[in-house]
Amino acid sequence: NLIGINSNMTLDKLKEKIGADNLLVIQGAEKTYQKRYVGSDDALNDFEMLEFGKAYWMEVANSVEISYTPKSDDRLEIVLLSGWNMINPLSPLSLESIKTQLGDNNLKVIQGAKRTYQKRYLESKKPLLNDFNRFENQNGYLIEILDDGILNFSSEGGRSNIK
Repeated sequence: NLIGINSNMTLDKLKEKIGADNLLVIQGAEKTYQKRYVGSDDALNDFEMLEFGKAYWMEVANSVEISYTPKSDDRLEIVLLSGWNMINPLSPLSLESIKTQLGDNNLKVIQGAKRTYQKRYLESKKPLLNDFNRFENQNGYLIEILDDGILNFSSEGGRSNIK
């Protein structure tokens, strides 16, 4: 599952909430925890805690719902670098607003767990393949852009289901 949780939960807290045996993988853009590394390749597990505005691939053995307190942060923007970015939106934001902020020609792909926007679908006259219309809270997204950009949000928080 590609998820977004704006909380300061540590790995130990996540194991407590999800279950140490149930939590198989947390994969961020830069850091990972994999249960299979525990005890043999511990040095490969460098994930320590969730980071504000970032998304993670998470794998669990059995579905679980976790409650958390959203992290309080004064930042209302996420800086995106050229290429691929894994983000957790800070609040809902429409596709039109995203295009306005980043530039229509700058935005190549938005990929969520269920919905997608790909500029190439528009260029190849297949716009119906694009079903993404807005960021949703507690969901992670992969975004590909040509040039660096900034997304501005208003703050919110909540609850996540991990399946």
